[in-house]
Amino acid sequence: MSETDKSIILILALTVCMWPASLIANDLPDLGGTAGIVAPSVERLYGRDAARYIYWQYEVVSDPQLTEYIEDLGTKLASHSGQSDRRFAFYFIKDKAFNAFATWGGNVAVNTGALLQLEHEGELAALLAHEIGHVVQEAPARQLEFGRQLGWPHLAMLAGALLLIADESELGAAALIGGMAGSYQSFFNFSRGQEREADRIGIKILNDTGYESSYMASLFEQMEQASRFQRTIYSEYLSTHPLTENRIADARNHAAQFASQLSASSLNFELMRVRIQDIHSNGSQNQFEFYRQRITGGTHPKEQANVYGYTLSLMALGRYAEALESIDGLINRAGERIPYLILKSDILKELDELQLAKDALSKAQKKTPNSYAVQFKLAQVHSALEEFEAATEIYQVLIKTRPFDPFVRQQYARTLGKQGETGLAHEQQAELYFILGAFKEAISQLKLAKNEFAGNSRKIALLTKRITELEEELKIRKN
Repeated sequence: MSETDKSIILILALTVCMWPASLIANDLPDLGGTAGIVAPSVERLYGRDAARYIYWQYEVVSDPQLTEYIEDLGTKLASHSGQSDRRFAFYFIKDKAFNAFATWGGNVAVNTGALLQLEHEGELAALLAHEIGHVVQEAPARQLEFGRQLGWPHLAMLAGALLLIADESELGAAALIGGMAGSYQSFFNFSRGQEREADRIGIKILNDTGYESSYMASLFEQMEQASRFQRTIYSEYLSTHPLTENRIADARNHAAQFASQLSASSLNFELMRVRIQDIHSNGSQNQFEFYRQRITGGTHPKEQANVYGYTLSLMALGRYAEALESIDGLINRAGERIPYLILKSDILKELDELQLAKDALSKAQKKTPNSYAVQFKLAQVHSALEEFEAATEIYQVLIKTRPFDPFVRQQYARTLGKQGETGLAHEQQAELYFILGAFKEAISQLKLAKNEFAGNSRKIALLTKRITELEEELKIRKN
């Protein structure tokens, strides 16, 4: 059993064990409805814990450009979900397997391996729209409501079996499941119904966002054909997202209800796909040769992406002067696009040309002042130049707009430590631990911060209040 299989089973088991029956509505809404099976405040609580689990269990991609891309695309799709009051969060997970999943609170995660298999942004949009569909249909709550109908003691047995499976105690799990095979099968039959419902919701989201609605069925057909005779890269995804010929036909028929609206795959999709290939290649010579042979000097998105990939591979091989020449050539042909200016800045940093790196990012900032990737990179360059006031200003803005981003907190803590602000650095490190769910470590960091602020009664009072809040939350969780 793979680590990811264990993780999925463990999430389900813990959710089953943790969710009180009193929080589930007595009656399910009709399929496709969103009448609110659980209280919004409860969903937000478990949504935060689900996000913490994602950060602890998986390698969430920290690359700010990839993060901004998946967030922008996901947010655009979610804006057409009819869930304007729901919080969504989107993540890339570094994993070559093709997989995606949604959790409580609107968390949607996609493996980087999925992008390596997709050829068009519409296919990625279809994958995201399907997972958004699960959030819209409140799939986790529906599964638990089904469990309530079975009876909570029966469901507790299933949870115990799932935990044993996660620990690879198959014999113990088999003994627990023994007499409940029929109910267990019904649980997964219900899951297949959820899949078709999420398809229909996702197809409408695709169409309303401006993507060709047939991308959903095309993606399914590609997966089905590839996995028909052998285990493939899609097998992990299909193990949790059952795929049948009826489901494919249903998706195709539903998409036919919408008008065709062909869309070209975006340049950003091509560039981000290349960035992911670079992440998984680990600077190999093969990757360098792959892109070197595909450079044509053209400006079509795929041609630009090839030069971009070639430049990244030069960087990975430590050939920074050649990389700078390559990105400058691309900028001259295709213009000062944001990803190119960021890449140029990264190269200049490696060449210890920090002022020029800042200049490149300043150009990018003028073009897109609210870009998370540009702000994050610019703050790092300010810090490297020991322009701490400018770096701090950016980090404080990012914390306001992205309060639960652990990577922002981590970089801000490092910058504060670098400038000798030890107490503030401990405080930010505490918030980083809080985001990740490490409450004891967060409290320890806040106590260290208090020691640094001896004599500052106002600051000590604020830190003491925060320590009390975390201690109370930790006590509640223990109980």
